[in-house]
Amino acid sequence: MKKLFDKMQLVVFGQFNLPPTPDVVIRLVKAFSTLNLVPNMVNQLDPFTGLLQLRVSLSNGKDLQIMFGADRIDVQRTVDLQNSVVDVDGEKLLVEIIAILNTLELDIERIGYVADTIWSEVSGVLAEKYRSKYLPISSENCSEWHTKWTGINDDFAEKQNVGVEVSRVVGVMTGNFGMAVPFDGLKFQFDISTLKDSNTPRFKGDLFINTFYELQKTLIAKRAEICCFEE
Repeated sequence: MKKLFDKMQLVVFGQFNLPPTPDVVIRLVKAFSTLNLVPNMVNQLDPFTGLLQLRVSLSNGKDLQIMFGADRIDVQRTVDLQNSVVDVDGEKLLVEIIAILNTLELDIERIGYVADTIWSEVSGVLAEKYRSKYLPISSENCSEWHTKWTGINDDFAEKQNVGVEVSRVVGVMTGNFGMAVPFDGLKFQFDISTLKDSNTPRFKGDLFINTFYELQKTLIAKRAEICCFEE
């Protein structure tokens, strides 16, 4: 089994006044100047009007993108391990971005941390172990399957939603030199977030970073629990 694809996503929720004006773009580019990101404009569905609105996006053109929406900011780092050399620790990068977001003095009401991993070269025996553990009511040797469950973690002052998805994925992926290659593997997704029970903007300074560390701690523990089988 070989890790093929890794994605980490930090999501912050609130009410943000970051329209795609020259002043806002300049402000964001300056704030994230250490990361050498290039601004762009993207269409995004406005949650209040239901209409497409232009939003600011910052990207390094490779594996990092930050999308600034009206009610959420998405920080996404994606690494295709077939074609990329990982030279920056993704979690350290997210911590650096949180420090930058803190300087913007945003009204953040909720935080989420999502991690996706796809494993390739999975044997039928290993895939069957995961299926029988997490989807026992399905038939044996299923070629494709998907299961999802959620729960609440109250180990911390900020209670957490914990979502887990495990899938056997079969299809075609883009390989080296853009060639289509068949794929049969496993996908694991972990979605950890603070609860929606308060709309009070409170995630600033130490509370922001410490809550992220708590989400990260839960995700690491849950990943170790779920990804329990090896070849």
